[in-house]
Amino acid sequence: MIYYNIRQALYYRPLTEGREAAKKDSVPLTEDEIQQNAIIKVHETTGASGQYKLPAHRREIYKTIGGAPFLDNGYTVFGEVIQGLEILDAIGNSPTDINDKPVKEIRIIKVKIIRN
Repeated sequence: MIYYNIRQALYYRPLTEGREAAKKDSVPLTEDEIQQNAIIKVHETTGASGQYKLPAHRREIYKTIGGAPFLDNGYTVFGEVIQGLEILDAIGNSPTDINDKPVKEIRIIKVKIIRN
């Protein structure tokens, strides 16, 4: 679990710096672009630091497809949004505290399970 904590700590700094820089830019990056840039910086850092090195194929996946490597082995994907993406965007854009936790509690009230 040390690997997860180090990656998360490495991610937080470039994420914060990217958000601050975006506020100052005349054409700011979107939150997704800021996060992807932070993830790439984590790859560069972990890729060059001994035991925390990500395998090349995983670095390539994160750089091309996306994802959040600091969440690996910490969270599980359990569903897919097929409708209501604007709600997901609103949740993603909600104000957060210093730990990136939403300032106001966000609760999922209703879920519909669709079986294939």
